[in-house]
Amino acid sequence: MKTANKLKPTLLENPLAPQGYQVRVEFSNGRWAELNFSEKIWAQMEFNRIRAQGIYCDSWIVNAEIKEL
Repeated sequence: MKTANKLKPTLLENPLAPQGYQVRVEFSNGRWAELNFSEKIWAQMEFNRIRAQGIYCDSWIVNAEIKEL
């Protein structure tokens, strides 16, 4: 059995597509953390979870942002 439609990898189809997503969190003590994700939905879910908590790794969150790489 042969498939009718072959899917092309995203990188070959659109080289300008985002390569990943990053969640950057800044803390009140001057430290920061960056989390990198391959899927937008994962980055968005983790960003929402961190923002809702208000505290991460035993430090208060000053700023959190999500961006495409």
